[in-house]
Order: sequence, then C-alpha cells, then structure tokens
Amino acid sequence: MPTKLAACDPCRRSKLACDHVRPVCSRCRDRDRAPSCTYRPRPFKKKSRQLPPVDQPGIVRIREPLQDRADSSESLANLTTRSRVYPNPGYLGSSSHTTFFDHLPPEEAPDMERSLVSVKDSDTVSGAKFIEQLHQSTQIPSFVDLVRVWLEKGVNLALAGPFTKHLADTMRYLFVDSGRTSDAMSVSKQLFSNTCLPLTVNDRTNFQSYCVNFCRVNARWETLGLFFVAVARAVADVPFFEPLHICKKQRRDVQSLAMLHADRCLEISLSLDCLNDLQLFLQYENFIIHAQMDGDQSYHSWRKLGDVISSLFALGYHENVGNETTTPSFLRNLRRAAFARAYSADKNVSIFLGRPPRLLQKYCHFELPGYGPDHARVIRSSNSHRQFNWAPDEDFNYGIDTRWSALCAVLKEEALDLFRMPNYTERAESAQRIQADAEAQWSALPERFRLDSPLKSYDCQPKERDFLVSARLNHLHVLVLTHLALQRRSHDPDGLLVSLSALMLSIVTEAIMLKEHLANSGTSLVWKVRWLDEYEGVH
Repeated sequence: MPTKLAACDPCRRSKLACDHVRPVCSRCRDRDRAPSCTYRPRPFKKKSRQLPPVDQPGIVRIREPLQDRADSSESLANLTTRSRVYPNPGYLGSSSHTTFFDHLPPEEAPDMERSLVSVKDSDTVSGAKFIEQLHQSTQIPSFVDLVRVWLEKGVNLALAGPFTKHLADTMRYLFVDSGRTSDAMSVSKQLFSNTCLPLTVNDRTNFQSYCVNFCRVNARWETLGLFFVAVARAVADVPFFEPLHICKKQRRDVQSLAMLHADRCLEISLSLDCLNDLQLFLQYENFIIHAQMDGDQSYHSWRKLGDVISSLFALGYHENVGNETTTPSFLRNLRRAAFARAYSADKNVSIFLGRPPRLLQKYCHFELPGYGPDHARVIRSSNSHRQFNWAPDEDFNYGIDTRWSALCAVLKEEALDLFRMPNYTERAESAQRIQADAEAQWSALPERFRLDSPLKSYDCQPKERDFLVSARLNHLHVLVLTHLALQRRSHDPDGLLVSLSALMLSIVTEAIMLKEHLANSGTSLVWKVRWLDEYEGVH
C-alpha cells in the first residue's frame, strides 16, 4: 500500500488535489501562491480536546483511587483529582467497529467523541433529598437488624450473598453510627463520587480488599441498592419482625418500600453510565425482587431481565470472565454465577411467557461457577451425555443451585429447538438424546440432593429443602418439554406426559403445604409456589 502523503495548507483548505511536490506544489506555483505553500510537520496528528477547568460549575470531577485502597478508613480527600474521559465502550467483539479500524495506524484512526463522566448539580441535590428521606421516614436501624436476623436463618441473596453482611455494616456506619454528623448533601456527593470510581482489582486483590471498594467510606449507590434488595428479600422470609411488621399487609408495605428504594439507587447508578460488576449484581437481584413482587408476566420484570442480559454482553462475560493472572478467582466465579443465573432465569421466564429466549448458548462460552474451562467445554458439547462430576461430600450452598439450574437450562434451550424441527424423525432422535442427558445429570447429582420421596421425610435446612423441590421440578420440566414436542395432537397427550405432569403437580402441592419450611432461593421455581397464597388477592 503506497504511503499516504499530506496536502499543503492552501490545497487542504480549498479541498483540492495536491501533487505534494516540495517546496512548492504545482497548483500553488501555477497560481503564484508559492509563499503560502507550506506543509504541516505532523499533518495526521489530531488536536487533543481541552478538558473543562476543575472548578467548572455543574461538574463533579472523577477521582481515581490511590494505588493502595486496602485501608477502609481512607477518606475521599486522599484521592487524586485526575479526570478521566468516558464512555468506556465495554466489551467489543470481533464484528465491532474497532476490529475494522485496527488496521489503521494510531494517528489515522477515527477520533471517537468522548466526554467527561459528570454529575449535575441537580442530580446531587436530588440525591441529597433522597438521603434526607431515608433519615426521616425509613427505619434504617430496624432494616439492619432485620437483615442480620435473616442471615442467621441461613438464607441470603443468591448472587450477591457474600456481600450482604458488609452491606448491612456499611448502612449502620452511614445512617446509624454517624448519626446526623454528616449532612445529606455531603453524603450525596460522596456517594456520587464513589459510584463514578472504577472498582480496583488486581492479582493481589482478595475478597476483603475488594469489598473496600464499596463499603463504609467508599459506599456507592449500588451499595445502598443491594442493601434494600436484601431488606425486601428478608421481609419475605421473616414472617414477624415487630419493629417493622406483624401482619401480611405490613410485610407487603415494607417490602414495597424497600423495593422502591432499591429502584431509586439502581436508576442513579445507571444514569452515571459507569457499568461494573457491582452494578450487574444489583441489576440481577433487583430483577429477582421485581419478579417476586410483580410476577414474571409483568413487562417491568421482563425488561429488567433484558437489562441484566444487556449488561452481561456489555461487560463481555458471555465470552470471558477475566484473565487468571489479573482477576482473582472469587471474582471470576461471581461473574460466572451471574451469567449462569441470568441464563437460567431467561429460559424459565421465556418458557413461562411463550417468548423467545434472549441469551443463547451458541453465542457464549459457558463456564459454570467453581469450575474451569474443561467443564465449560463439556456443557457446550451436544454430541455426548453431559457428565458433570459433583463433589460427593460437598455441603449445600447457592453455588450448587446455580450450577444445577444452569445445566437444566441448557437442556431447556435445546428442548425449545425441538418445536422448530419440521422433520419428526430428527425431532424424536434429538428428544431422546436430551432425555438421556437429563437422566444422566439427575443420576450424577448427589443422592442427598435428589427428591425421590415425600418432601416432609427430608430432615434438612429450609434452603436445602427448597433446592430439593427446585432441582426435581427443573429436571421434570426438561422431560415434559421434550415429550410435549413429540405430541402429534396436543389435545390428546400420551400417558407418560400425563404422569410427568401429575408428578410435578403433586410436588407443587406438597411444597405449598410445607411452604413455611422452605427458603426463598431466588430464581428457583419454588418461590412461585411459596407466594401463590401469601398475597392472595393483592393484585
């Protein structure tokens, strides 16, 4: 490719062709403009945009943390005031505009328009009014105590659970221990400034140092949002908590208030357009509480699940959850869990509403939390049974529920494809393979996690009993979908489909009778059962 030459200044301003002859080009010589025929020394170097001054009104300067943020007592005054430009486009794949421009030298690449991350004065004032409202009308100390009681029952948020205790401690630090020593405006400015900061992560980051990014003096709007989601979930699992509620109507009112506060915090975080892991976790947990309160049939819940999926794609976690040398393992596992739970929720909600799924496995590199790439390749294989090795002595945790629901969701996606196969013979062969995979997965699940007898005969914690029901319903759901796809006449189902449906109905009936002995696990099918008659007649 010939080297690109720059035109002289007169030809460039007139937008005329230049033959690049030096010291005077032919066009300037013919027009007797030799003195003005000059060439720029760096013709392809674009001028850098001047940033607004630090004291410009209406702009809150983004402050980047010092190298070491391990000390949670570090104040905002110790942060530098270097500004950074935004937006960060996030993950850009092989078909993005950056791929097409990668072949250009840096000085010739298009200069994408960028702007400062800024917080308007009006937003800071609005945030201060919200903080003042929390001080006056919300019982933060009682909320903190409720969450702690809830955690003592062994229940937690399915995805953001590791942070819940730190969130409660931070809320007590902000609204209880400090009392009224900090005015609402200063708290609002601090929250906005912290929310604009990137989450500091490197190869030396452990869980405690990671939490410093968003706890106590480094609290962000996502911190408040996740706490209020935990409050809304705790109300559902603590039937009576005298400082807040003693009847169903009061429980519903407290839960609705907590959900509104969580929505407000999420909206503020999204308005800053600084996507990060914590915001993704908040989006997922906020979707779950809306699905519980409004139902899956609500467009609001459907949209919020779409927002979670969009954020997963924007962060690139459908292909890469982080480099092993630079991203700590606990954070990679949390990202895998976020993808797996969103993937499972997408399949359940899509089937329930009869809408196409939005998160498809064939476009993703699927890694289950707690396991490496080898298991990811197994789950993506469609030519052999998916043998998944469970630890025989593994104690129950929400990671087990995440992995199992994701494994079943993969089979549900393949079962949905059966309905689009015009050839019945091919459909039957694919259905048999999916059924064999489902049975192999069920057999591989440790026996203590398989519901093969009445639920009341299992002596275990409520969250484990919840998983027993959820795991069995997910397994049966796959089988029902495959058998349903093979029915030639929908009005005349065969005996096996009827027996599977009857078994699911019997499990649901027993779960309703024992709902007080189940724990709310999030995306599991059980929460639908527990709330069938909890708020009967509310909607």
